[in-house]
Amino acid sequence: MLLTAAGTITAIEVVSGVAGHPARLVPYTRVADWMRHTSWTHWGVLAISAGLVLVGLWFLLAGLIPGRPRVVPLRGDDRDLAMAVTRGGFRNALAAAAEDVQDASRAQVTLRRHRVKVYVHCPAHAVDAVSEQVRRSVAGRLEEIRPLARYKVVVKPLTRKG
Repeated sequence: MLLTAAGTITAIEVVSGVAGHPARLVPYTRVADWMRHTSWTHWGVLAISAGLVLVGLWFLLAGLIPGRPRVVPLRGDDRDLAMAVTRGGFRNALAAAAEDVQDASRAQVTLRRHRVKVYVHCPAHAVDAVSEQVRRSVAGRLEEIRPLARYKVVVKPLTRKG
């Protein structure tokens, strides 16, 4: 946002200066006078230049390092068509598949690199059966959605009395 504001102010200054009526949003006459009378080897010029180089390298590094993906790519039959679903939508679809299992409720899904972890509430007497059914249900939904990456399904049952 700061970069956008600086760019906008610079554009206003340049366009108004070219038009013959400088806007003078920023009082830069003292800075311009200082720059006219200062050599490139002055410590102040070198410090400002070094700071700008560091900021530029920071932005370059931020642009090159991949961030967290916002979507889950899907496998399709058409090679020319790219499809994806948001991570939230993907988690919701898998949680709905887990909640479709009898005796399972309030499913919550977390995604890791190649693992889907499903936290599901179930009665204490049916933990093993519900866990296996939830695992199969979520794996089936994964086959329907067809994400590009393979996911291992891990079920963490949370018991309740009943």
